[in-house]
Amino acid sequence: MGEEAKCSQKTAKLEVKPEHLQKAKQRFRMMKNEFHGLVYSLYPKVADDMMELLAQLMQNRLDVESPDYVEITSEQFHLIEMLKDMGIVVTNPYNKQEIKLAEI
Repeated sequence: MGEEAKCSQKTAKLEVKPEHLQKAKQRFRMMKNEFHGLVYSLYPKVADDMMELLAQLMQNRLDVESPDYVEITSEQFHLIEMLKDMGIVVTNPYNKQEIKLAEI
C-alpha cells in the first residue's frame, strides 16, 4: 500500500487565472438571474420581500462577526415557512424565532 501511494501521480495544482475568475463570475450571474426569475415567477406577490430576506441571510452568513441566526419578524413569518418547506432555511433548535440559511 505504501509503495502504491508513492508511485501514484500527484494531482497538478493549477494556477487561478483571470479568465477563470471571469468565467466563474459569469456563471454566478447567470445562476443568480435564473434564481431571481424563478422566485419572481413562482411567488410574484412576495418575491421582493423574499429576495430581501435571502440577501440579508446571505450577508449574515458571509460576515464572520455576525451571529449565525437572524431573528424572525411577524411580517417575515409566511416567507420563512415557504423557505423552510423548500429546505433553504432552518430554524434554531433552541430559539424557534431565529433562522439561518441551511447548510448545503
